[in-house]
Amino acid sequence: SLEEDFGNIFYNELGNEIIFAWSYIQDEYTGGYPGDYLVPSQYVSVEAIENPVKVGSHQQWCFYTEDYKTLLSENKEDQRTIVSFETYFDEPKNATFQWINKFAGTWTNGTRIFDSDIIVYRYADAILFDAEIKLAKNDMTGAIASLNKIAERAYGKKNFYPSSMAANDLNEAIVTERMKEFAAEGKLWWDFIRLGVVFKKSPYLVGRENELNILLWPVAQASINKNPNIIQTPGYDE
Repeated sequence: SLEEDFGNIFYNELGNEIIFAWSYIQDEYTGGYPGDYLVPSQYVSVEAIENPVKVGSHQQWCFYTEDYKTLLSENKEDQRTIVSFETYFDEPKNATFQWINKFAGTWTNGTRIFDSDIIVYRYADAILFDAEIKLAKNDMTGAIASLNKIAERAYGKKNFYPSSMAANDLNEAIVTERMKEFAAEGKLWWDFIRLGVVFKKSPYLVGRENELNILLWPVAQASINKNPNIIQTPGYDE
């Protein structure tokens, strides 16, 4: 079932929304990509560390583009925004810090322990997959009903998306809700490909639709050497 409070998904690791996750505990897992979401502790005023700035122990390598932040924060009622990212102006440092609140682990004795479970699938994923499948089957009513389950949790409003939506608009709405729902959860690249918007949503791919290899892996040369009948993926053979 969906958590009523979006933040509980990431704080209650045995919650009802979790379908499959990689479980980590202290001393079993102490690093990984979520560390790249947090602010280096050496840059933050002592009084602001964990109050409210979530800090890590190295450089902050990953963050959203300005366009993505605008999308995530466009609706003031969206309870996902503050979980997806938070911003704080550190007056003594005269600096603005931003960080992602998902998978942040725990702060213990001045050390960040990355013991957050990494969620692979949760129930919101299943609901949005259902909307996507029903749209593909031209079941507009069913697709909108599923999409609205996610929207109601996010915005606190029933029937957020109207029943009169056209197919193209509904596809775009599913993309938008997946972008908001799964920010920093490692899903969007595959969503963009599957929903047919990757060359629009990824700025570095705009106008590159004719590059045959752009969404495919190359075949290892060792495999071709072993079996000359294997052909290299078009685009990697030059």
